[in-house]
Amino acid sequence: WKAAPVISGTLTVGSAGAQPGKEVTVSVNLSENPGVALLGFYVEYDKDRLKLVGYEDGSLTGWLVSVGLQEKALWSTHSNSDESGEILKLRFQVLEDAPEGDAVISLTRVEANTEKQEDVSFASESGAVTVKNKISGDANFSRPGLGINVGQPGSLRNRQKKNFKRPFKKK
Repeated sequence: WKAAPVISGTLTVGSAGAQPGKEVTVSVNLSENPGVALLGFYVEYDKDRLKLVGYEDGSLTGWLVSVGLQEKALWSTHSNSDESGEILKLRFQVLEDAPEGDAVISLTRVEANTEKQEDVSFASESGAVTVKNKISGDANFSRPGLGINVGQPGSLRNRQKKNFKRPFKKK
């Protein structure tokens, strides 16, 4: 009989916002790392909105991430590392026809061991990519009810230039 490992730290997936057709990078962060020599997990996400297209090492270098049907990330070394912070960056493509809303990203089946093959357990917190068809501050948007179409012919900006009258005559 083997006792279940005590949860030692937390893996947290970051959050971001992006428009359909754009790429977005989401961080995987590790806190309270007691020291591990092996760390692996599956990356599960909303495949109706996102596609995993790549990754970059964070403070833990030498990651192997499979991109395809079963996305799995694996990191290992010969001695324990107690690195914490941003350990991995996952790059996603927001699908062209992605509906607006949150595309949840979770890390599942997390496995970790020390250099002595002792199990280490981490809690996992999901993150998300918020898919937005229009980003705040977008130059081509309408304000319903105000009759303003910013950046379009006849917009408020263009009308101000055409209809400007001097308040007094120059002498």
